[in-house]
Amino acid sequence: MKRLAWTMLVVIPLCACQRSGKGPGAAGQPKANLPAKPDLSQKPLAEKYPDGALSVEGFFLHAQELNGREATVRGTVLAADLCAPDAPCTKVPSVTLVDDLKNPRRRLTVVGATTAQDLSELKPSSTQTLTGKVAMWSPDGRMIQMDGMLILPPPAPPPEAPAP
Repeated sequence: MKRLAWTMLVVIPLCACQRSGKGPGAAGQPKANLPAKPDLSQKPLAEKYPDGALSVEGFFLHAQELNGREATVRGTVLAADLCAPDAPCTKVPSVTLVDDLKNPRRRLTVVGATTAQDLSELKPSSTQTLTGKVAMWSPDGRMIQMDGMLILPPPAPPPEAPAP
């Protein structure tokens, strides 16, 4: 008799839930609001261009082995953090290079050999191919990038006019 009572206690509520079309707890189920699916089909970036110049991603992949040596890098200028002309400069003037402006994954900092070096010709959104020395800190030691940075050589002096 006890077995029949227990069976009825379990079976009757289950049948009632099934006939109503709603399972247990179905009445208060919230709707899920999920973000859009991520784009997993992003193409990997090339390490080098056909002419031998490194991409920004390629620079970072080889920065440790290139430390102290010269490298050529091609990228697009994302931003320029320069000093105002005719004003004292308290920061290290630098330019940031990326492979893709729309999806900047890695950012390469480019500085001059001196803080007085003019980097204004490196305009934002322009594609640049730059050759310089790979280092972990700027020449004056005020900026440190353990992933690596590119230090441009000083500009060549203007040619002297011939003596009359």
